[in-house]
Amino acid sequence: MKKLILVGYLIFVSLGAQANLIVVNSNQDAAIDDNLCTLREALVAANYDVAYYGCAKGLGDDLIWVLFGTSGDSIQLNNQLAIIDGVEIQGPSADKLVLIPSNNHDGHIFQINTDRDVSFKDFRIGGARSSAIDVVEVKDLTIEDVKFLNNTAASTENGGALNINENNNIDFNQNRTVSIRNSEFSGNRAVQGGAINIEGDYLLKVENTIFENNSLITAQGMPSYGSAISKSTDDQNFVLRDSDMITGSQFLNQGTLYSNKSVVYLSYQNYVIDQTVFIDNNDSPIAASSGLGLVKNALFTGTTDEYAILSYFATGEITVLFSTFFDNIKAIGASQSATVYVKGNIFDGDGCDENVTASAGSILSSGYNIEQDNSPSLRCTSLPSDLTDSDPMLLPLGTYGGNIPNAPPSPISPLVDAGAACNTIDLSGVGRPRDGDGSGTAQCDIGAVERPDAHLLSVAFSGTGSGQVNLSDFDLSCYSTQGCAWPLPQNETYSLQPVADSGSTFIQWGSACSGDTGCDVTMDAAKQVNAEFTQVVAPVTLTVVKNLADPQLGLTVTSSPAGINCGNTCQAGFIEGDVVSLTADVEPGTLIDNWQNCDLVLQNGRLCKVGLSTDTTVTVHAIADPDVIFADGFE
Repeated sequence: MKKLILVGYLIFVSLGAQANLIVVNSNQDAAIDDNLCTLREALVAANYDVAYYGCAKGLGDDLIWVLFGTSGDSIQLNNQLAIIDGVEIQGPSADKLVLIPSNNHDGHIFQINTDRDVSFKDFRIGGARSSAIDVVEVKDLTIEDVKFLNNTAASTENGGALNINENNNIDFNQNRTVSIRNSEFSGNRAVQGGAINIEGDYLLKVENTIFENNSLITAQGMPSYGSAISKSTDDQNFVLRDSDMITGSQFLNQGTLYSNKSVVYLSYQNYVIDQTVFIDNNDSPIAASSGLGLVKNALFTGTTDEYAILSYFATGEITVLFSTFFDNIKAIGASQSATVYVKGNIFDGDGCDENVTASAGSILSSGYNIEQDNSPSLRCTSLPSDLTDSDPMLLPLGTYGGNIPNAPPSPISPLVDAGAACNTIDLSGVGRPRDGDGSGTAQCDIGAVERPDAHLLSVAFSGTGSGQVNLSDFDLSCYSTQGCAWPLPQNETYSLQPVADSGSTFIQWGSACSGDTGCDVTMDAAKQVNAEFTQVVAPVTLTVVKNLADPQLGLTVTSSPAGINCGNTCQAGFIEGDVVSLTADVEPGTLIDNWQNCDLVLQNGRLCKVGLSTDTTVTVHAIADPDVIFADGFE
């Protein structure tokens, strides 16, 4: 792959582009004439368009390759690397090359001061004791596949990994952009902007990037906001600008022990946050001071500060669309006359608060929100299309085959196909709307995740027994007293398991499945399965004992149902619940005196009825006939 890139680059140069390739072949931090090219020497060649010691001559916006090609390579820097001309620095990968400071180097790793483009790719920066990248000025800055690990800004600095200072000579009309893609910021710390701090008129584009365990440090008399990102400007014409964009990213375990902070802090910005998750953060995930914001297809959970989203100041306005909030203290707060519009969101136990301060803001429903277990004073819902006091039935937080954690709805959730006018894509990257309930019509799901197109699986029951059918993929159970219709994603195969109730047993499947064990059904069309259960019949034993007052007496006892002929057979097996009739035939001179353990005695003592619920012994007592027709107790 590297050879192909080199060929493409040389073709580019041969066509007249003002750039050269400079290859770094030494991991030393030196500028000496040894026929080797270090990164420091390569930057001198690129900055001044000269050949410098062992490095090729620079020419315009150069490409510097640092491709040692082995795992664990490092460059230990004795002082900062200056960039004063356009350049791209390409490493072998973030896992194979790290730039770290020496023990005596407390400054930046890079300092950029140029009106040209600068790009960093495929390496990592770790352990800086000042902002790892400090920008005085740059046109477009691109950071791609770079990891920033455990960089800490100086005690009065902002931006542990990246700090862009305000430059009054730059405005948005110059279209300057900071683009960050497929990167990672972990364990970085600063007074403001634990990972990234941007002051001034740069557009910020963040895509598919992970922020984890970044935090703020305190400095006396200085504000502290944005444990991951702080972006602010004094320019209040934000309505005229393009939007900052954060898409497909993750903010995990951000924050400090200090209250009223934020993970992403935006002041006077026009911004869009899309397909992004905020999980287990100590600080409020989003805090916006003025500005225009759009948050969509986002997930917020585990926030330990008071609000997942907080908007304040009269010029602040946020629209929150098709997002999911659960297990936060509160979902949304608005204060100082700020306004938040909510539509198509899940609020699972997280309320909305318009009274953050004495100067309350407004949280206005645009419909199709679903809300559970919030007090009336913290309602996020108010319109007829909202679902108030409804369980959204979310599946546990997980990746579900993708890269971004999410909590999709159960197939039988009330939010499936219950929304309207949604975005064209959801948190997991699938298109909206889709036919999640198997009705044949595609509609929007409420919340961040859209269920895929579904076919209905109908579950029916037969037989004299009872039980249930379990679908472990979605933790669904269908009971024999009800029957079910489950909308399941099309063309997927699912395993059904029968579970019999006590006193019943599973017999067999019918319709789309067969056999007497589990059932695998592929949803390439609407399907029906039938589960047959029957009652379990427990065997019980009936024993007859004849107690004759005189050995000369004669008595035979038979049963209906058959089994006892006592006579010779005085014990037989029957079925639990049977009622057995015992009939006594006596010889001349023999008289029935009484029965023991009969439920009913009839026909002058000749018939005994007994209901069997367990093993039972019935005793019949016979005496010699004293020429008395009836004995006491007989009917």
